[in-house]
Amino acid sequence: MGFYYQDRWLTLKIPSVGDTLIIDASIYQADSVRIDPNEAENMVIYYYNPKADPKNAKIADFNPVFPDEEQLLTETQLLIDRLELTDMAALEEEMLLF
Repeated sequence: MGFYYQDRWLTLKIPSVGDTLIIDASIYQADSVRIDPNEAENMVIYYYNPKADPKNAKIADFNPVFPDEEQLLTETQLLIDRLELTDMAALEEEMLLF
């Protein structure tokens, strides 16, 4: 993955499990310094295959959003309380609608 941060183009390897990429705020580092992912711009994901020609293929470009986890937890709890749902399947269905 590549992205711009303070007018510099940075690249990093995205962790994966099987065919699933794990993109979370913890992967944003440059020179062992943590980067605020909300300050990174123009994310680009490339597929790299050293046996192919060309070796890189652009897969996607995007700007991810990482919400404040504490605020998200508070808002989620308010929603759960308001819906008064105790059945996990019904709760999950309602949460996915949002």
